[in-house]
Amino acid sequence: MSDSPPSGGPGGPGGPGPGGPQQPSSPPYLPSYAILGGNPTVPLDVPISTVFMAIFIAAGAVHMGVFRANIKRDHKFVFSALLFVFCLARVFALITRIVWAAHPDNLSVAVASNVLVAAGVVLLFLVNLIFTQRIVRSYHPQFGWHKITNGAFIATFALVIALLIMLITATVHSFFTLDPEVRAKDRDVQLVGATLLALLAFLPFPIVVLAIMWPYRQSGPEKFGYGSLRAQVFLVMTTSLLLTVGAGFRTGVAYDPRPLRESAWFLTKPCFYIFNFGIEVIVVIIYAAARVDRRFWVGDGSKAPGDYIASRRASMLPVYREQNRRESMLPGMLQPPPGISSGRASRARSTFADNIQELEGVASGSDAPFTSASDGPSVRSREIEWEKRAQHELEKRISDGDVQVPSALNTGDTDGAVPEHLLSKVPRDE
Repeated sequence: MSDSPPSGGPGGPGGPGPGGPQQPSSPPYLPSYAILGGNPTVPLDVPISTVFMAIFIAAGAVHMGVFRANIKRDHKFVFSALLFVFCLARVFALITRIVWAAHPDNLSVAVASNVLVAAGVVLLFLVNLIFTQRIVRSYHPQFGWHKITNGAFIATFALVIALLIMLITATVHSFFTLDPEVRAKDRDVQLVGATLLALLAFLPFPIVVLAIMWPYRQSGPEKFGYGSLRAQVFLVMTTSLLLTVGAGFRTGVAYDPRPLRESAWFLTKPCFYIFNFGIEVIVVIIYAAARVDRRFWVGDGSKAPGDYIASRRASMLPVYREQNRRESMLPGMLQPPPGISSGRASRARSTFADNIQELEGVASGSDAPFTSASDGPSVRSREIEWEKRAQHELEKRISDGDVQVPSALNTGDTDGAVPEHLLSKVPRDE
């Protein structure tokens, strides 16, 4: 939001300095200072904006496609839809910039373009904050699910929305007044809001670092989603730093206003596109390539310590059972194949069986090695509930082809050995 035109300036009440363009007779009025990126032009800005539009359209299509595919499998991840909305908002922002380039005297389009360019990135701030909250709950379940911690995150989300409303109001209002005192107040609001948003963009980084460094329970973090917790931490920290660079640059520009006729390197068009749309494109591509819809997924109804790991185990258990059932159909699987010692075959069978047995302990409530010492009866009951929910998802995965049946199981072409490729696919809790 900080790249919106600052208020107040030399050369008269809210107007440009001597020799500058004359203010129109009615609002909206010209800004008092040079803005980041300047006025768009057809030869330069239209081609660049078109390229970014194509990228955002493609990224939005990917995120919406992922969202629709997940919905069909009862795998709800609303952030894919939110990222689609973000991409759509950036497309509209670029459209208004193209229209502004074609109609440079239309200040109403200029106002809309500045507001849309500055406001959209707030959606990425919110997504990163929610991912951060899930990491905190993973490392420190009791603290992360505490009412005070939940209230702090909710207050932070509300602050982001309040800052967005405040900044939009101040920016639009600065275009509709020439009163120097009012424009000065609008500028103060813009500076405070831009500074706080830059801090909120950076906030996930120190929170995640503290969550990792602060001693957590002896049984380890409650893992959630698919993949390693280390990768989840890396994604949040990387995107947080990228968003901070963009927000920090825009805030720095706002603190060093320049007259309309004077330019500086940090006000040029390359800086505008790199620190706005360029960084945002990188972030949405990272989200799509890293499959955040799987890595940061948690089951519906998670509301207490133990729910993350319970939903994760339950989502894996039906797949393990199905693989075990199909493997049991192999004839002579108890006999070691030629060239493999009975000890090696026995170890292979026990490795697979141990995975099943440990997961079965989740549903039966037994003291299986997979159940941490801190899990009480209430946690086990939730694990059973998660298992029932996951059973329906398994059927969907099989019908969609997500769970592949090894060819040896379908054709019966086996020499009595446990296929190595089947054993290698036995999931491990990283």
